[in-house]
Amino acid sequence: MNKSLSLTKKLSIMEGMLSCGIAVLNAGFVFTALALYFKSTPFIIAFLSAIPIITQGAQVFTLKIYRIFKTRKKAFIIIAIMSRGIYLLIPLMIVLDFKSPYILVFILILHNLFGTILGNIWTATMQFVIKSDERAEYFSKRNLYISVATMIYFYLYGYALNKFDPKTGLFIVTLLMSISSIISVVLLNKHFVPCLDFKTTDKMSFFAPLRDNDFLKFLVFAIFWILGNELTKPFFSYYQVQILNVNKQYLGSLNVISGIISTILYLFLGKMTKKIGNERLLFVGIMISTVNFLLYIFINSNNFKYILSIEAVINGFANSIVGLTFFNMLLSIIKTPVEAYSGLFSMISGFFGLIAALMGGAIGNATQNKSFIIFDYSFSEIKIIFLFGFIIRIITLIILAYVEKNQTVLTKELSL
Repeated sequence: MNKSLSLTKKLSIMEGMLSCGIAVLNAGFVFTALALYFKSTPFIIAFLSAIPIITQGAQVFTLKIYRIFKTRKKAFIIIAIMSRGIYLLIPLMIVLDFKSPYILVFILILHNLFGTILGNIWTATMQFVIKSDERAEYFSKRNLYISVATMIYFYLYGYALNKFDPKTGLFIVTLLMSISSIISVVLLNKHFVPCLDFKTTDKMSFFAPLRDNDFLKFLVFAIFWILGNELTKPFFSYYQVQILNVNKQYLGSLNVISGIISTILYLFLGKMTKKIGNERLLFVGIMISTVNFLLYIFINSNNFKYILSIEAVINGFANSIVGLTFFNMLLSIIKTPVEAYSGLFSMISGFFGLIAALMGGAIGNATQNKSFIIFDYSFSEIKIIFLFGFIIRIITLIILAYVEKNQTVLTKELSL
């Protein structure tokens, strides 16, 4: 048992690094370049970027999936193959010169539907494998390696997109992603996955977590975080690629800078969370990330290099802090069976993610290629999205401050 757990800890780090090949393709300028190649409008881009969180609600079917496949491990592997394997279609579509955005929507929906169930099983596995007093340090270490892998993938993807024509560049990028996907499934197959106690799951109502006050407080905060995030997420990179036409290799280099900062920070975050607590660090991370909204309100073709450089530094700090502490808080809150808490959280997250995506897409379509003048300064109307995002993020900080002030049991757990 101990050897299996130890091996799983190592394999989880390796698998996380390879999964960056998929994650990088689903975010930032690489994602925008792919979406634009498939002739996506701002509305479709907004919807595509929100698919990962919209499909989170599929986690409610995790327990039914268990009953179909009888064991967690079997479900884990089959779902992993379905989730990661579907991405092999993207390079094929590029070779065939098939550019419909709807095929991209179809592929991403299937990938994320299976991927969210895979993530639910993975979360339950990690909660068993990693003891509560080891989580901050372990996930800080894991995220450190993932940060390094992210830098490498961003640089390689950015180089390929800048060096070759769009079709060749995207084919190389999606081929590398496909290879990473296949290897990651092999590593997942070697994970130790604990057995499921069906008696426990039978007694657990799906909506029982709503009677948990700590869970409810975190859920309210998470809803506003998701609204601000999903409303604006695709338009940062859309503004970079479509409006400013920034060199993609330059964007890749900026992501490397962010990765270096994150890598250095991860060396200390594990110990910092033990001393300061996840909630306080999360507040700092979100507060830092809020500056990006103000930067993009004033970004233009004359100052974009300075602003994007500042953004890269901000992202290096904010993404590492938020990424680690948010996940640690969620793991601290959810109770057995994990699937009930995780499934309900994901379903609600998906619902509000969909609302935010539809709002962002509608605003994006209505404001594209339009601008207005204030004091001889031209503002692209699409920047209204960043203003809305800034307001929602301020509300998120206020709610998180309230959660931190009133938390009792959770605060003690997070301080371990």
